Amino acid sequence: MKRLLLAVVCLPLLFALKSSLAYAPEQTEVMADTLCFSRDILPIFNSNCAMAKCHDAITHEEGFTLTSYSGIMKGIKAGSLSQSKLYREINENAMPPDKALPDSLKKRISTWIQQGALNNDCPTNDCDTNNVTLQKTIKPLIAVQCLGCHSGNNPSAGINFENDTQIEDFREIIACAVMHGQDCKAMPPNNVNLTDCDKAKFRIWALGTQSSVEEADYADELRIMLSPNHEELYCFVSTEMFGNTKVEVISLNGTILRTTTLSAKTNTSFSINIDGLPKGMYILKLSNSSNTFIVKFIK
Repeated sequence: MKRLLLAVVCLPLLFALKSSLAYAPEQTEVMADTLCFSRDILPIFNSNCAMAKCHDAITHEEGFTLTSYSGIMKGIKAGSLSQSKLYREINENAMPPDKALPDSLKKRISTWIQQGALNNDCPTNDCDTNNVTLQKTIKPLIAVQCLGCHSGNNPSAGINFENDTQIEDFREIIACAVMHGQDCKAMPPNNVNLTDCDKAKFRIWALGTQSSVEEADYADELRIMLSPNHEELYCFVSTEMFGNTKVEVISLNGTILRTTTLSAKTNTSFSINIDGLPKGMYILKLSNSSNTFIVKFIK
């Protein structure tokens, strides 16, 4: 284990710290093998413990609200597994009550505690979004972020992510949810956000593109790109659209949000205003009596 280089804290400031903040220093130089609370630990508690009727902000069973660092640290003793009540409960399979946490996640929590139970965040400058696949990329993320709710005999919303077929069937909804898109319930719950890197992986998996819409080529007949200010969607059609062509921007639930009509014979390039639409996933549809083109894009 590489040693953590801790920031120096001035003595007067040290005396002023409240005891509830003394679990771990706020400023830490994070080494390569250090687990990060926001990325590696909080999602485990959020998915497996901080649901309704357990340890969410409303129920807070046994006085524990496991949606934040301060709440989790009420049951954790930095550096000591034996004095960390939450870890003991998890390790002995007493929590979660209906199913044991996988050994890999137990190990992650124990390692974090032994590293000092830091309240840290890790940079994602080395984000690798090449060769994104369901098995190697998405399922490990789902295991940490989603399976606590979407598994077992009574999965949330009836969606079980232990089933690869259901994951594939809901791929667009999953991407929209983690991107906090319009008409999608933001996930994970409790205002826990995925890192930008993990969001990019979900987007790539769902849309089949290595980037956002700015550089995406979704079909041979139709290419699209966003304007720099994200207020216009530029469209380029390689097939001539004869007759009146309807252009629609549609939400994932089928609501038509923007519409215009291209008259005349060709219009191989045009734009449609999307100013005011929230960030999220949308569908662009071009249709007339001869052709229909449909593509997906992220704003």
